[in-house]
Amino acid sequence: MQTGERVTLLMKVAADLAERRFQEIDLILEQFGFPTSDYWEGDSYSYTVYHVKGATDEQLLELHEFLFPDEAPSRQVTDAGTTHGDDVWEKGYFRLFISHSAKQADEVGALKDALRPYGITGFVAHDDIRPTELWRDVIESALRTCDAMVAYVTPEFRTSEWTDQEVGVCLARAVLIIPIRRGETPYGFMGKYQAISGGTKGAERLAADVHAVIESNVLTASRLTSAKYEVAASQAVEALEQAGSYNSARDAFRKLLQVPEEHLTNELLDRAERAAATNHELTAQWDFGTTEVKDEVAALVARVRTRRR
Repeated sequence: MQTGERVTLLMKVAADLAERRFQEIDLILEQFGFPTSDYWEGDSYSYTVYHVKGATDEQLLELHEFLFPDEAPSRQVTDAGTTHGDDVWEKGYFRLFISHSAKQADEVGALKDALRPYGITGFVAHDDIRPTELWRDVIESALRTCDAMVAYVTPEFRTSEWTDQEVGVCLARAVLIIPIRRGETPYGFMGKYQAISGGTKGAERLAADVHAVIESNVLTASRLTSAKYEVAASQAVEALEQAGSYNSARDAFRKLLQVPEEHLTNELLDRAERAAATNHELTAQWDFGTTEVKDEVAALVARVRTRRR
């Protein structure tokens, strides 16, 4: 679950619970595996926030589904028991559904690869659906959770059995749709969006154009910025974990410091803390002083956690 989605869900759940009596709040929290307190001096909202903020994503989703049973679920479970939603996407990245006809599978696959350095993960059905999965469920889940859509508009796009339906879902959700004109002019409701001229552009040029649209659009700019920071933070922590030398550990930590603290998730903080405790390269001293990288990591983790209390 993305950090922003998690915060939104936590606030929504807390607000609903806060309208109930304390005995009922505790009953619900206990049944879903949350802690409770015998004594509390604050109001019911602060009580609820305090006790649910440490929830796992699974706990939070289950509680949300209990409190709001009439809302569309934020995940989907197939008949085989496979959960879809966040697992459709590469964690932390901006989520872009790429609608296309089967004939353009290779071109769209190349576009997906070219978008990744921008912090954008693309969903391409032929690449991302495993044969054992119920493919309609996976596509529906990706459509419900994408941040934006690219419509790869070719002459075959109009005749596809699925592309118009995919566009319709995103129109209903009011997410940004970016048509790429590749031999066909965008039509219908999709025609209101400014199209990117595909022409003979290769995947790298198209990826740069798509990124520019997402970066400049009011619906997606902040989400893309957040995704870039989340990806950068994840890569920096991974580098800390795998550092095989003093210099690489130091460089990894410097990259982590460049990420705004609000984008350092609790999971990343836990990983950084474990890396500091287990990777001996993080205990090497800085070349310009006596402070150890290990201590710097610990100080960063403690500072961020203190500000969130």
